[in-house]
Amino acid sequence: NPKHFLTYLLTLIFIVFVLWQMEFVRMMRKHNEMV
Repeated sequence: NPKHFLTYLLTLIFIVFVLWQMEFVRMMRKHNEMV
């Protein structure tokens, strides 16, 4: 089912985006502590 695949793909992209944002925020916080 192509629709099911699209939903899966969007979910995967969303998860990756959220994880990337969390990692980015963590890096920024670390950087601010160093300064």
